Amino acid sequence: MSLLAWPITLLMLVCMYPWARWLLHRAERTALIPANNIVLLALTTLGLSIGLLSLVMLWMGLLGIRIDWRIAAVVCVGIGASGFLARDKPYLLRDQALIAVPPRPLQEIANVARIIIAVIVVLVLFNAVYWPFHKDDAVVIYASYGKTIASTGRLPVGQSYETYPMLVPLSYAFTHQAAGWVDEHLAALIPALLSVGVIGAAYLLGSELFSRSTGLIAALLIAITPTFTQWASAGYVDLPCGFFYGMSVMFLDGRAGGLDQEQRLAHRWLNRGMGTVPLVDGPL
Repeated sequence: MSLLAWPITLLMLVCMYPWARWLLHRAERTALIPANNIVLLALTTLGLSIGLLSLVMLWMGLLGIRIDWRIAAVVCVGIGASGFLARDKPYLLRDQALIAVPPRPLQEIANVARIIIAVIVVLVLFNAVYWPFHKDDAVVIYASYGKTIASTGRLPVGQSYETYPMLVPLSYAFTHQAAGWVDEHLAALIPALLSVGVIGAAYLLGSELFSRSTGLIAALLIAITPTFTQWASAGYVDLPCGFFYGMSVMFLDGRAGGLDQEQRLAHRWLNRGMGTVPLVDGPL
């Protein structure tokens, strides 16, 4: 079961792809960052998928239902698959992004920046899945509660750290139950993905507000910051929280001016879907 836990977990991380694509198409208004942009689509899918998984497990615990990874997986896959039934409107921008071609020297510099970012992302993810949790709060709070939830099928009860939002511990519990043992290597993958997602969120926000060059510079600055690389694979919740808040800014209602009613509604759903995850069941 341990080997199957990896593809099962990866499936959970992309289960909301149909709805992410549908909502992005509904919210699309310019070709600057089209809905089929791989970074935007991947990060939106990741955020909505992890948010849905933790929310389903949270409600199972709140309703007194034993938290079981199989039930949570079936519910998440069912909700995600229902997105394939939603139809896209033909007039929305789809696969014809308007991409400016910079001069060759600038293009070469941009390619070097992308390579640096890619290498750092790979190293962060490798470092996360290679080592078990070893930093203070990652071990004492988040990993500990993840083990407790996985073994008891219940949410932790208490007046101290037990009142912390449960996104990260619940995601740990899912991986432990799916693996059949306390697999901290697989568990560490989820907060690490959310942490490196901060780089993508910075790129998207810079591109949306100014230009792709601005977005790339913002992403590079975050990636090469020693503090970021130190904590991105540590299993802490600060950077995952930053990912959700960064993505929620992308879909602020205030940026939906000039859209029709349907597009504004899609923006609201995306904004609330990303922005309320940390508040309702995500890291603070």
